[in-house]
Amino acid sequence: MKRDQKNKLYWPTIDSACVLNGKFSLHRDTILADPGWASSISYKDSTSKKQTQLYFRSPYLKNGKASSHGSFILENADIFIDGDLRNNKDVSIKGSKETDFSMQYGLIYPPSIYIINKKIDSLKTISATEKLALAEAERTEMLKDFKKTFKQIIADNSNVWMALLNTYEYADYFSLAELEEMAAIFNKELMKGPTGQKLSTYIAQSKILLTDQIFPAFSYVDATKKKFNLNDVKGKKGTLVVFWASWCGPCRAEIPELKTFYAEYKNKGIKLLSISIDHDIADWKKALNREQMPWVNLSNLPGDYKEITSKYNIKYIPAMFLLDGNNKLVLVNPNDFKLVKEKVSDIVKGD
Repeated sequence: MKRDQKNKLYWPTIDSACVLNGKFSLHRDTILADPGWASSISYKDSTSKKQTQLYFRSPYLKNGKASSHGSFILENADIFIDGDLRNNKDVSIKGSKETDFSMQYGLIYPPSIYIINKKIDSLKTISATEKLALAEAERTEMLKDFKKTFKQIIADNSNVWMALLNTYEYADYFSLAELEEMAAIFNKELMKGPTGQKLSTYIAQSKILLTDQIFPAFSYVDATKKKFNLNDVKGKKGTLVVFWASWCGPCRAEIPELKTFYAEYKNKGIKLLSISIDHDIADWKKALNREQMPWVNLSNLPGDYKEITSKYNIKYIPAMFLLDGNNKLVLVNPNDFKLVKEKVSDIVKGD
């Protein structure tokens, strides 16, 4: 899906044809760098003007029941559609290994570990060693079956883009060693494509975004187009870097807490820096005007926000990174702001 000028989601039409005597021809002939996720086919009756989207029968049972899918994966392949198209009944799609994978597995959703991650970070703030070990063991157990199943699916589908997409989407559930092991399984041509390159970049950046490593440098602009690099805005004792966006509800909700943090530490050598991954410069400026955050706010707009998300492995926002006075990472995207405040307190006391 794409967004129009009013920022509303819509399905763009990539090809169309008029059906005469039960026959039609599509003329778009484009080699795709990556398959088209969630494509669909619909038809409009010339008399009633009613538009109907086709649904495809899945050969795979879900919980013992047959299922149908309103979308398919558009890939560089000969794809065949058959069945009662007029009545949208028993329509099948064949020839697409990507659609076949999607019908069988889709996105392989992992268990939610947000709560246990937050618990682990909270236990770190009180140095509860035994409870921390138990919580970490609980998280490992939660992910055990998921990881085993996931890795087997990847091994069985090393030439399928959807398997690669799953690996990239859930990369943060795996260790660096596990990611490298899975990436090595995939077809080399697949890894040369956009999604393969994203995964390779994620792995490369994971080796940099580690505690005690130097935070990757940047050159971004504020709302007046003035350029800043990290050394221009860093604190003498440390810097808290927050990634956010105007459209992110949780990001906006945490701003009051960030203002309290800023007021407490702005004269103690700790700076606060917000970096936006907004898509639209007008939306970003509007949010800045409304929120009135008294610290430095930067973006790469009108550039591509994906440059930021790939450089810092940002998959979810808000995301935070705590740096020391030498721009070395102290905390890498923690799950509990209490841990951030404790580390900042230690940094301030340590001088």
